[in-house]
Amino acid sequence: MLGLKKKIVFSLLAEKGAKGLRLKELEEASGLRGAVIREMLRGMSSVEIEKERVRLRSVSGFLVETWVRGCNVIEVALKAGWRDFEDFVSEVLARFGYVTLRNLAFKADRKRFQVDVVGALRPVVLVVDCKKWSRARTYHLKQAALAQAARAQALCKCPPARLRNIVRGWSEAAVIPVVVSLLPGSVRVFEGVPLVPIALFPSFLSELDTHREELLHYTLTAKGV
Repeated sequence: MLGLKKKIVFSLLAEKGAKGLRLKELEEASGLRGAVIREMLRGMSSVEIEKERVRLRSVSGFLVETWVRGCNVIEVALKAGWRDFEDFVSEVLARFGYVTLRNLAFKADRKRFQVDVVGALRPVVLVVDCKKWSRARTYHLKQAALAQAARAQALCKCPPARLRNIVRGWSEAAVIPVVVSLLPGSVRVFEGVPLVPIALFPSFLSELDTHREELLHYTLTAKGV
């Protein structure tokens, strides 16, 4: 029963975001006392309680913190209009120990490339494209997978200084292209590139070691760094 009431509290906060709501409203909706709710939210850096009002400093951070506590309210936030995918992806990667880079721009073969988010955790470098798609044809999914594979391959050829500084000292890195989107359902793989629903991104990372060899990856060697 407490788990259900906790889900109600977290869902309401995910829905309201930075606007927040009064502690009294959370009490009435969940049936929990204010002291219990305060204790439930204690230690969550994304939550602020001021003058009996509870609001979120960071929706992305809150979604990660609630997921860590065993409560997934990502879908609630999405329905409320939350769209900070890059922030969420970076927050999740950081939680799993990855060093992250945002909007990594570089040149390779006289072409310009940009990657939404890069996450590095020896010996893996994840190259993530964040798509705000709620639906897409199979053709578009395959095109997104191929485009992200091309970015990852180009990154291996000409790694920019920001990435080289992170992987310096590694013997080599497995560079894996990933696409994260709003699409529902399970993780799908096109041409070896995983297309991950945003709600499943944390679990995808937790299981990555198990499936890593099945995914497309490029090798960045110490010589390339």
